Amino acid sequence: MALIHDLPESISSDIPTTVKREDPNMKKAIDNLEERVLLRLTSILPAYMSKQIIEKYGLTKETDAVEGKVLRLADALEAGIYAKCESEMGNTNMKEVLKNSLRWIEEFRNEGGNIIDAFAKVVKE
Repeated sequence: MALIHDLPESISSDIPTTVKREDPNMKKAIDNLEERVLLRLTSILPAYMSKQIIEKYGLTKETDAVEGKVLRLADALEAGIYAKCESEMGNTNMKEVLKNSLRWIEEFRNEGGNIIDAFAKVVKE
């Protein structure tokens, strides 16, 4: 699931979450681009495999899907770690990214054990 989640980024590159969150029009454009890239990448596969990948990719984008929550938490953690490392090396441009990442992680924490239970469920499946 995690590999599928970032598959379109192999072509489109990783676009910062801050860009997606701050501008709804940009988010829609990026989502459309990623869907087109996914369709192009999976078009060389047998139809049944392509369908499965596209369905799994959809789950990673659903707000309430367990898989989507776990992957969004992983993305927030990754962004936070990257921003912290960059800040420690003197990159002052990362302060806002770090602040936003910590806020997003806190949002997951406020969900309490649900995200941990969700993660455990995905791991057990």
